[in-house]
Amino acid sequence: MKISIGVGLALSIAAVVGAVVLMAKPDNHDAMNGSKSASSNSEKTEENKVSDPNTVTIENYKFGPNKITVKKGTKVTWINRDRDRHNVKPDQETSEFKTGPLLAKDEEYSVVFDTTGTFNYHCAPHPYMKASVEVTE
Repeated sequence: MKISIGVGLALSIAAVVGAVVLMAKPDNHDAMNGSKSASSNSEKTEENKVSDPNTVTIENYKFGPNKITVKKGTKVTWINRDRDRHNVKPDQETSEFKTGPLLAKDEEYSVVFDTTGTFNYHCAPHPYMKASVEVTE
């Protein structure tokens, strides 16, 4: 009888642990470390949306918007909202558009574009992140 109670208790504990594991979201592993959950991060993302049309947000390993059109003489600002560091690296550097520093979360980098043209850029540590600035008269 004692053996069946021990086995029954062990099976009950295993069932509870299994249920807890199944209910946990796979992308929510940061919650165990005291970080905000994925849903909290998406809510925070909405709070941090920038309304300035000359601002590019770096978030979820993307530049957003990935194409921006501005008038000559406009300052464009990039803000990193990711935990990982990113930068802005022109495909071809000019005297005004040079590679920016690696930005930590919530850090910014700005450039004033005084020359017309299309300026393609990417993130040096993550070269698949690509975007452009089109500067018009």
